[in-house]
Amino acid sequence: MQQHGKLPSKRLPLVVSVCFSLCLLTSTAAQAEWVEIASNALFNKTLYVDLSSKKKNRKFVTIWAMYDDVKPLLINNKPYLSSIHEYQVDCSIPTQQSMRATFYEGRRGTGLEAGMSIDTNWVPINPATVAEAIYKVTLAQALTQAACSKD
Repeated sequence: MQQHGKLPSKRLPLVVSVCFSLCLLTSTAAQAEWVEIASNALFNKTLYVDLSSKKKNRKFVTIWAMYDDVKPLLINNKPYLSSIHEYQVDCSIPTQQSMRATFYEGRRGTGLEAGMSIDTNWVPINPATVAEAIYKVTLAQALTQAACSKD
């Protein structure tokens, strides 16, 4: 006789598998509208931003960015091929901070999570860097939105 409220042990792997699949489908990478904005052959890296994630709060703009790597890198001794970062950009001076980052085994934010990091240090945006590309796209869009709004 089966108790109410409990799943039979044979169905448990199926339920876990379905829940895991749903979590993957609703991840940041799956919901984002990634647009390639920079590629660097020297560092074997491609940068994407999710333009729909951009939020402006006073002088700061927050935006999600994703890096794809050609060769696996390591975090906590685990290999990863991509990472998704939440950046905050100061539009009044060229600085940014990576508020948090999640690293994935697969390309474009797919596969198992290899690790996470949090770094709230403000970093100057140097010419010809990936950070500068994020800054330019974010600032240009914020200015365009402000100039074109019907307020």
